[in-house]
Amino acid sequence: MKGGKSGSRRRRRIGRPPLLTPALHKKIVALVRKGPYAWVAAQACGVPPATFKEWMARGEERDPDRPSTPAYAAFAADVRKAEAQRRMGAEMRVYQADPKFYLRCGPGRERHEQPGWTDSVQTTGPDGGPVQASLTLTKEEARSALEMLRDYRRRQQTTAEQATVAGQPPSEPARS
Repeated sequence: MKGGKSGSRRRRRIGRPPLLTPALHKKIVALVRKGPYAWVAAQACGVPPATFKEWMARGEERDPDRPSTPAYAAFAADVRKAEAQRRMGAEMRVYQADPKFYLRCGPGRERHEQPGWTDSVQTTGPDGGPVQASLTLTKEEARSALEMLRDYRRRQQTTAEQATVAGQPPSEPARS
């Protein structure tokens, strides 16, 4: 018998050991539950954002170049679960602290499949065209805006003159 006991052959791994270890997996998931975005938690653990993104893509079978493995699949599933738990905790705290705010601003305004906490925003005008915007100023508001512009130009001119006196090249004054 060469090299040891009978029947106890071990396969040797070819290449470097994976960077995603069980300890790192556990640490990132625990941080995500506490509040930060997942990629920020990974970065705090020394994992570059691009590497984290690759791990998630592999775990969710979205990486066209590299196959998923049970370790990456478990990692991605645990990260998604931790994100959901974190959000659920935040929503519960908001609901308990201010039910009216929760009902007014809570779920239902972010994405079709994942409602969130933002106000809805229309990005197109009627029939999908551009948004038309107009600004109407009173004479007093227009005078005030022009005076602010004049003051800004005066300050720019003064700064340029002071720089020239000090022997520095003048900066470009603002032009309208």
